[in-house]
Amino acid sequence: MAHMRARLPVLPKTTDSGVVYVVKCNDAYKIVFTRKGLKRRVRSAGGELVLTIPVKQQPSQLEYLLNQRFAAKRLPDYRDNDGGRREWFALDSDDLQWLSGLAAYLS
Repeated sequence: MAHMRARLPVLPKTTDSGVVYVVKCNDAYKIVFTRKGLKRRVRSAGGELVLTIPVKQQPSQLEYLLNQRFAAKRLPDYRDNDGGRREWFALDSDDLQWLSGLAAYLS
């Protein structure tokens, strides 16, 4: 009986890169991702760009994880449009420092 080697599945290569970014508007922070058009997206959020985290694969996954991490700080009544019920948070300086550290680690 010949010994058979197990083969790992071949995963498709992806070009699903993008950027997770943080926008500040008044005292609220939006955590969101885009694959293109960052300047336009920041403008439409009506705030100032605070931080960007370039992501080589699946930026939506990182955005999701960050939204989960800061879920207790979510501002569900901040805005009804543009993902407002789930993407705006009351972050503090420690949160922003943590996000900056993450951006440095991933770059």
